[in-house]
Amino acid sequence: MAKQQDTAITGTVGDIIFYKWKDKFCIRSKGRTGTQAAIAVENGGHFGKASGLSARFRKMLAPILNEPKNRKLMYRLNNALYAMLRENNLSTVSPASGMPHLKGMNLFDQDDIKFNLIGYLAVERTPDGILTLKVPPCNPAYMSMSDKYPFLHVQLMVVACDMHDPKLNRQYEYSFELPYTDTLFPARDIELPFHCEPGQLTLVAASMGYADMNRQRIPEAGWRFAGIIDALWN
Repeated sequence: MAKQQDTAITGTVGDIIFYKWKDKFCIRSKGRTGTQAAIAVENGGHFGKASGLSARFRKMLAPILNEPKNRKLMYRLNNALYAMLRENNLSTVSPASGMPHLKGMNLFDQDDIKFNLIGYLAVERTPDGILTLKVPPCNPAYMSMSDKYPFLHVQLMVVACDMHDPKLNRQYEYSFELPYTDTLFPARDIELPFHCEPGQLTLVAASMGYADMNRQRIPEAGWRFAGIIDALWN
């Protein structure tokens, strides 16, 4: 705070503010709140967009989540999307896979996606945007299965949100079973009838549960794992 000498004025001239404080006439420069406000507005816009995207993705992924309204999951997905938007990862006009903060994200709290079958699944995209799920050779007996149930049930979901029009949301579901035997299950490629559209963020996620002798999922057994296999921008 500087004091006025030989003057006693109040008001603003350019970036200088003249004012009275405790019977003394003082002078100070304007703060730089304008720059800070612009950054705050930009970050606030990213956070609002991330929250909206998170809500739409969680709603579409609800069939493979143990607790779709779990607040920890909400915060983690919000933060992942916010970080992606803040880092401007969607600025590219070319198709991109493996979007940071999202690929490999665990949708449950208790297990790491790296230590189960979902962590080994992969997705390939053709130049025209068609997806193929790559299932590696695996032994189902090592997938933390329970001998109470004869099949491991894998539920796959592909969900997409348009970054400009919230109404343009799409989803696709596919499932398959692996027998609970101590033998090597051969690799397979599964073509998914889902086309990645320009301007849309696409998540490929999967969850593992159990199935009965008729290969029907046993809901009361719950889901064992869930995670995002890949995140794609088109």
